[in-house]
Amino acid sequence: MHALMDQTHEPFVADEAESVIARKAADKLKAVAEANEDGADHARRH
Repeated sequence: MHALMDQTHEPFVADEAESVIARKAADKLKAVAEANEDGADHARRH
């Protein structure tokens, strides 16, 4: 996706459907990252 964005100097605009998908993906990634942090904290304590 970054490669496509680099090909234009126009502002990158997502439609509403793309925005919803991106928000859901970001929420899932955040949850995974937080779970990984919790696991790392647990491993350090034990």
